[in-house]
Amino acid sequence: MSSSSSSYKLIYFAGRGLGETSRMLFKAAGQDFEDYRYPLTIKDGQYLRPEWDADKSKYIYEKIPVLEIDGGKHVIAQSKAIERFLARRFNMLGSNDIEAAVIGKNFFSFFCINKFVNISE
Repeated sequence: MSSSSSSYKLIYFAGRGLGETSRMLFKAAGQDFEDYRYPLTIKDGQYLRPEWDADKSKYIYEKIPVLEIDGGKHVIAQSKAIERFLARRFNMLGSNDIEAAVIGKNFFSFFCINKFVNISE
């Protein structure tokens, strides 16, 4: 399954959050994708997302982001799994195992820093 012959649909909320890195990977690769965003509003300090609430049971773990490949033939859940898949698919994980390990180390170091300072969630 090559990247150019596959279709992609990234499903997340209408905001950056956990879907933004995947969006950036698509853009950096010059790869077309459907960017489906569930509407999200805030009223009186509460998130309102009726469309998501109605649909969430059809997604694994009832969480997003989710990446559907080739019309849902393949589905990947969890933001970091999606990001690793896209990076590998678009040849962004280096040209050998050592480069891939260094990229992975940097990726997970950044992830840990974000978790520590609560930037991405």
